[in-house]
Amino acid sequence: GITRQTINLVNFLKMCEYQGLLRPQGTREEAGITKTKATSLFKKITGGGLGKVVSGQGVTLEQFLVLHKQLQKAMERTSSGSPAGKESHASSKESEELNRIEKMRERYRQSQENELRRVERHFSKVLDMRETQSQMQKVSHSKEQSRTKRLEERTFQIGNERIEHELKHVERLLEKEEERRKAEELLRKKQEDREREMQENLERKTKLREEQARLKAEAFKTKAELKDQANEQHGRKMLFMRQMMQAKQDKEDERAQAAVAEQLAANDERILLWTKDQMSKDHFNQVRVEYERSGEMKMPLGVTSLGVYDQLVNSERPTDLVDKNAEAKLLVRDSPIENSMKKGQYHWYKVCVEDALIIKFKADSLIGSVALFVGNGDCPRPTAQKHTWSKGGFEAITIFHLDRNYTLGYVYLAVQCVSPETRYRITCSYITDVENAEVVEETKKTQEDEALERAKLRIDSLLKNKLGARSADFIEKYNMLYSKDKLAVPPNP
Repeated sequence: GITRQTINLVNFLKMCEYQGLLRPQGTREEAGITKTKATSLFKKITGGGLGKVVSGQGVTLEQFLVLHKQLQKAMERTSSGSPAGKESHASSKESEELNRIEKMRERYRQSQENELRRVERHFSKVLDMRETQSQMQKVSHSKEQSRTKRLEERTFQIGNERIEHELKHVERLLEKEEERRKAEELLRKKQEDREREMQENLERKTKLREEQARLKAEAFKTKAELKDQANEQHGRKMLFMRQMMQAKQDKEDERAQAAVAEQLAANDERILLWTKDQMSKDHFNQVRVEYERSGEMKMPLGVTSLGVYDQLVNSERPTDLVDKNAEAKLLVRDSPIENSMKKGQYHWYKVCVEDALIIKFKADSLIGSVALFVGNGDCPRPTAQKHTWSKGGFEAITIFHLDRNYTLGYVYLAVQCVSPETRYRITCSYITDVENAEVVEETKKTQEDEALERAKLRIDSLLKNKLGARSADFIEKYNMLYSKDKLAVPPNP
């Protein structure tokens, strides 16, 4: 880390001037070297060749030490005829400069140690949070197992109570049916006696009804004559009223016909507008079906515009086929790559797609854990601070073509180590066929369903055992009342 400290040409010249190594301009003193000589030495050390030295060009600390030694040699050559006192003075300045450089290196080393301690504290907090989350998941899993066990026992208890209640109910029904049979026999005897009495009374009343019928026939004949007269008068009245209503109806029909004509004209105009919108919608549906079938936006034959749907059909996805991160490794479709790294490091990968609808990156952590960050052409070196897509806590990222940041061409992936050390396997896959773009999620049976299934089997076994000791009439009655969704138990012979 220390060898990466740099110093540019301007600071180097100022340092030389401060230490008295440069000869003042416009003088012909023998002590020191000229600024041109110092610049030439700086360019020689930095590999600048004979070209022009840029003021912002820098050298490392090791190069500076080499440069300082060459300056001292140049100073010795220029001051070879000077007294020994001057050589002693240059040697003391060289020692002071070396001490200053050692202090600079010590301050830089101290700052690096402080930065490492800060990163260690940060990742210690992250690991503590992950440990807490793991403990919470274990507690939650234990609670879920206890809850499903209680649910199974409670369901079995409820089923047992229900079966006991149903058995008692069948017993009460059989007792009531026996009582009802005896009551029906007694009632039948009473009914036969009553029918004999009613037959005798009926014969007496028949003669009386015949006499009453004769009187009613005469009264009905009289009422019919009066009704015919009333109907004739009512017919004349209704004829007059129909004539009056017909005249009124004619006037109402004329007004209604005028209103209907206006309504028809408005309906024709509305239907014309609706027909245009419907045709645009039908054409757009044809375009959508063709796109789902072939993946291409094709207009129907003879149609040049889809109205308001043109902006959906004519939208284009940008394509960027320029590789902006040469250091990233190129991923091959459905070909995994294994790698390892230490905490805080990044590995970059890239994939070039030209017709993908869905792109999926998946990392399988063999040791430790990693985080994934994805960038498009505008973000060729994604990190945790700067990226286009990310999914915290998951080791898989799926990118759809309808995303507003989606671009064809190069897509870049960053894998960050979030544990002290990790080994992982990275895989890239993408879908180009529309028919395969649907994501199918398999439905898994939950623990509650399994507990309920076990409770149902236990209830069925319990019911079979309890009905096995009952009579055939009891079992037949029970099956008649509670045969739905119950275990079929054959009656005892």
